[in-house]
Amino acid sequence: MLLKLRPYIIGLFLVLSLASVFFASRLRFSFSFDQFFPEGDPDLEFYQEFSKEFGTDDNFLLIALENQPDIFDSLFLARTHSLALDLRSLPLVSRVQSLTTLQLPVKTPFGISLVPAIHLQQPDLYSQDKELIFKDKRWKYNLIDSAATSLVIAATTKENLTVQEAESLVSQVDSLLELRQVSSKAHILGRSFFQKELIDFQKKEMALAFIASILLVSVIMVILYRKPAGIIISLGSIALSLLLFLGYLGATGSELNAISALFPVIMLIVGSSDVIHIFSKYLDELEKNQSREESMRITIREIGLATFMTSFTTAIGFASLATSRLHTIRDFGWDAAAGVMIAYVTVILLTTTLLSYYQKDQLFHQQRGAGKWQPLLQWILNTTQQQGNKIFILSIGLLLLFGVGITWIHTNYRIENNLPKNSRVLSDYYDQRTL
Repeated sequence: MLLKLRPYIIGLFLVLSLASVFFASRLRFSFSFDQFFPEGDPDLEFYQEFSKEFGTDDNFLLIALENQPDIFDSLFLARTHSLALDLRSLPLVSRVQSLTTLQLPVKTPFGISLVPAIHLQQPDLYSQDKELIFKDKRWKYNLIDSAATSLVIAATTKENLTVQEAESLVSQVDSLLELRQVSSKAHILGRSFFQKELIDFQKKEMALAFIASILLVSVIMVILYRKPAGIIISLGSIALSLLLFLGYLGATGSELNAISALFPVIMLIVGSSDVIHIFSKYLDELEKNQSREESMRITIREIGLATFMTSFTTAIGFASLATSRLHTIRDFGWDAAAGVMIAYVTVILLTTTLLSYYQKDQLFHQQRGAGKWQPLLQWILNTTQQQGNKIFILSIGLLLLFGVGITWIHTNYRIENNLPKNSRVLSDYYDQRTL
């Protein structure tokens, strides 16, 4: 009966794989600083109410442009002014201010008149402009640095930009910087820039975590089985469970966030554990000269329940994160729990089906020296049986020691400590702070 269902099971997973590819392509990434604050937090609620009444204070994009020996160069100022005017035309920008567009009030015999902060077409007045600018504390360290080697264009963006809008805006700004060629050193700072760069970082982290994990698992599978069929089935099952999980996330409309890079690692760990348990039991039963169908029936009956309980309790552990006040943590817990069960179903149905096509010598290469593990394992068994009291006392001592260590843990949030190292966003953050 089991063998008769194999084509239908393979066909079912083929359909699910195609559907998962479609839904996985619709996955969305998100980043918001609000996701790091617990719901119901009084400070967060106050901030949200304040923002509704007075607006947000992070809807800005700062573009710092460097020039040597100083910014008072007619060509540099002309290009900067053109860039500022171009930024004003962007649909997601509501206001742009820089020293090249700024007009200062001046008291004259005829009343208050507005004069340019910098006379772009009159280089002979640059020294006078510089003196007036540095006398006004509003511009120093805001629109110009103390050495007059950097100029800042401050753009006000629309509030609460979506991820897609932030990516579009930063791409447009980068295009304008390349087009105008104002400065070889340009730095950007602002919420939309943070969103784009950190989401790009999330994508790279997920890809890197998946590649590193699959390479490590591949090495382990090669060492364990040595046979192409065994390696392909084990790795294929694990990779397919991850694909189905990504399809599930896409189908349910889940958004990937800062901690989503853990998903590939979790899926590979859980999937590898399930595959190895099923694989080993099936090989043991074939070693007893059982038929393939009977061997697989015994494997599913004896190991299937054990792996189910392992996966189910792991899923419950992740699902317990639903008690968190952080929306991001709750979503992570539910999604991770679903991923664990998806890995189990994939292994218990597809992996067992594929394994049933092969005999032991097609799946596993008996390695010389495999029995060298036996003395070590026997020593561990004897030690745990004979030295139980000592192990218990040692465990209590370590528990007390680690309990003291817990009291030394402290928290201190600094935004730069949570930015990706050697990234453009971190470099620009530090550079703008020093300007």
